Amino acid sequence: MIKLYNSLSHKKEAFEPIQASAVSMYSCGPTVYDKIHIGNLRAFITADLLQRTLRHIEGMAVKWVMNITDIDDKIINRLERDYPGVDPETARAELTKKYTDVFLRDIGAVGINAQDIQIVSAVDSIAAMQQLITELYQKNIAYIADGSVYFSIERYQDAGQVYGQLVNLEYDAEARVTDDQDQKEGVADFALWKAQKPGEPAWEFMLDGQKLPGRPGWHIECSAMSSVALGLPFDIHTGGIDLKFPHHENEIAQSGGKLANYFVHNEF
Repeated sequence: MIKLYNSLSHKKEAFEPIQASAVSMYSCGPTVYDKIHIGNLRAFITADLLQRTLRHIEGMAVKWVMNITDIDDKIINRLERDYPGVDPETARAELTKKYTDVFLRDIGAVGINAQDIQIVSAVDSIAAMQQLITELYQKNIAYIADGSVYFSIERYQDAGQVYGQLVNLEYDAEARVTDDQDQKEGVADFALWKAQKPGEPAWEFMLDGQKLPGRPGWHIECSAMSSVALGLPFDIHTGGIDLKFPHHENEIAQSGGKLANYFVHNEF
């Protein structure tokens, strides 16, 4: 049986899938605002090697899901630079379609078969994200501030959950916690939903009787897409080590403390 280094336990473990001879695996995909570089491709090659090993050597059926982030801050910034005066949603759709096509071409060029991957789009999953945000709000773990919705680390911990399963936060947190909003209750809180700014694409969202036009935060996207596609928990979550914190840590928190049984991170 194959052994994997599991970032959750910080050690090598024999891989035991939830369902015998079947593997559920999620990989954080690209943010499609530009071409990816060879370092980005390394993460997808690593995940592909893993799923091929499980499929062809271990003899397991593999459901490999990867997201396409087609709405986030980097995309918004690129729209402001390259599409001045263009309808925001029209510009977003054009930009992200262009670079999704480039990404699929590039993974094919390094031997990854896109037919092995179930690709899901963030924009196509807005309803699932809003549902998850609503559930977190109803549990009093999320709160509304100036039209945005935030995840409260303090409330999460007060509910008995552990924040910091993947990394030593005393070492890493100060350097990595960043947010472009300033209405947060706590410095480590992060945006689940961002209020619309002028000229940005936006979606309608009703929460607790309030109209909150805006867009999802980056972290909520993967939590919603992975759980819808694979259920909770699923077997393996992959990504580069730069995603351990805050992205994957926040994914775990948004999912109630349990997301995947194995986190497999590739080095740079």
